[in-house]
Formats: sequence, C-alpha cells, structure tokens
Amino acid sequence: NTLVNHLQLFTHDELPTWTHSSHRITLIGDAAHAMTPYLAQGAAMGIEDAAILGGILSRLEYASPTTLPQALQLYEMLRIKRTSKVAAASIGSRWFTQMEDGEKQRERDEWLLAHPGIWNGHINIRSRKEFLDDLFGYDAFKELDDALAKESNGRKASLDVKVAAKGVELRACVRREGFHF
Repeated sequence: NTLVNHLQLFTHDELPTWTHSSHRITLIGDAAHAMTPYLAQGAAMGIEDAAILGGILSRLEYASPTTLPQALQLYEMLRIKRTSKVAAASIGSRWFTQMEDGEKQRERDEWLLAHPGIWNGHINIRSRKEFLDDLFGYDAFKELDDALAKESNGRKASLDVKVAAKGVELRACVRREGFHF
C-alpha cells in the first residue's frame, strides 16, 4: 500500500463582515479572504488590506477606541468586494488553465494560440485587459483618500442639515413666543 497525500485547497464565500461584534478585532489577509494560488494575488491582497487599515487608523478622526467601529466599517467597505472579486477570479483561472485533457482543452488551446496577447474581452482572465488594469492599477491610498473625502463631505452635509434644522427650530420657538425678526 502506498499512501498518497493530496493537497487540497479550500475556499469560502464572501464573508458579510470581517470584524468581531465587539468592534475590537478584525481580520486581514488570508484570514479574511483565503485565495487560491492561480492568480498569485493572496499576499498582494493582504498588503492592500494592511495599507488601507493602517491608513484609516493613522487618521486623527479614527485614532481612538470610540471611533474604532467606524474605522473597521470603512475598512470593510473598501476591501470586501475587491478581495471577493479577486478570489473568484483566481478560482475561475484554475478551471480555465488546468482543465482536463479533452475536447474543451483542445478548443481552448487552439483559441489561445490564435489570440495571443492582452486585450479587452479575452477569454483568459490572465490576458483580459480590463481585469488586469483593475487588478494591477489599484491604488490603495487613492481609494482611501477618495473614500475619506466622500465621507468628510457627507459629514459636512449632515452637519449643515443639522445646523439648518436648528435654525428652523429656533425661528419656530421665537415665533411661538411672539418675537419677530
């Protein structure tokens, strides 16, 4: 008897959250989004996670225990969809590049020989320009800056609405009391 050891790769569906309900601990890298090796992006996604999380936590508005839940929520908003997309593409790449010998494999090989290079809509994700542009053109710091600017504008708009509402409330109180401006 020969004992054969088979390497098995396991994946999981996109997690709805990477953060514990206490909002004190979160996952990054493979702990959050295990990747198959077929696009060689597991470490890259973990580095992006660290860049985003570190960037958020280095901001004064997120540098306290009271703002940690908001910081982790922003981190997840910026990372979960991207890492899920890359993980799914890696799984798909495995099936495309490692299909069993046969008719489909021969058709794939003939097509690839007739269509070399990188271009839009390529059937091989490793040669699909729009996917590669997104994968390798991602700028974690720009994504974070854009998200923080959007959030800052949202906070300012919310504050403006609250100030305006207080002004309306003040005018209503003054009118009830018989004072007029």
